[in-house]
Amino acid sequence: MDGPACDIVTDRVYVVLQDRPVVGLSPGVVDAIVAAGRDDRALQLVTPRTSRLTMPLRVAFAGGDSRWVVRHNGERYFDGLTGEGLRWSGAAFVPHGAGVAAAVREGEPADHQLVLNVQLSHAGPPKAFGQVVETLCRMLAGGPPAGWGTGEPVAERWRPGELSALAAHRAPQPTLLVVVGGDPQRPMIGTLEIAPLAGGVLETATLAFGCPAGPRSKAEVAALAEALANGYPLTMFFAICRPGRPDLTCQPYEVGTAVPAGIAVGPEAASAAGAADPMAIAGARQIGRAGRPTAWFDLSGGWDELTSIAGQLLVERPDV
Repeated sequence: MDGPACDIVTDRVYVVLQDRPVVGLSPGVVDAIVAAGRDDRALQLVTPRTSRLTMPLRVAFAGGDSRWVVRHNGERYFDGLTGEGLRWSGAAFVPHGAGVAAAVREGEPADHQLVLNVQLSHAGPPKAFGQVVETLCRMLAGGPPAGWGTGEPVAERWRPGELSALAAHRAPQPTLLVVVGGDPQRPMIGTLEIAPLAGGVLETATLAFGCPAGPRSKAEVAALAEALANGYPLTMFFAICRPGRPDLTCQPYEVGTAVPAGIAVGPEAASAAGAADPMAIAGARQIGRAGRPTAWFDLSGGWDELTSIAGQLLVERPDV
């Protein structure tokens, strides 16, 4: 079986070296991600510190054992998302000593981004996937998405029926797509994942929106969650506001604190044995349809409150 186009292969990782200003979810990187999952390996992408990642590729490295490895000052390395120091062990890049990113952090970006993670739980395939992406793009970027694709750059015009047909063809394997939209003043980019779920289909959108006018207020974010809870089978909606580049690319270990702007959890959140009823958790406010109540939390207590809510629901704390 042919393997992915990797620069280093060990029994633990596939390593891909990239030396370009912006690294995206190209077909070659997608192949390496798929192969790493198939072969029970991690993917480690190595770049100079002058490189940036597109938001869809950043999402691919969130969680799990895969890493964005940033080369700094010759043979020094750090994790591009956390700033943790790394070294090459002979089999993989592994944690090593203090992070080196503090020495290379640049000034906090003046622009802001709103990053959303939205999960919908469908009892069966809907008429078309991607409708929630279109709704959010219209609300936040002034119009429908421009296109979609299986990698970057996207190659297809925005037609939800066509991306839904692709997902149906790939089922029961999950489908991960890149979506783009907006304009230079209000850009949008993100991923849409469609995956089988016990008794249905899980649709997950992770989207970043440029906010040239400054961070969105909690009231604006709550209105977004309520609109989705009224129109979709919303399982979870999680929003953060963070400083970031206006083009939505990600610098190594970006400066600036991401602030959780709110979380909504649907009735499925209490499905685990021993989990609390979301509406019984302190701070909950009911939104959505009466027949499908959704709990909204404005997270005035920040990350600590989010950690507490996740603990009561017996789920991993969301992050984007």
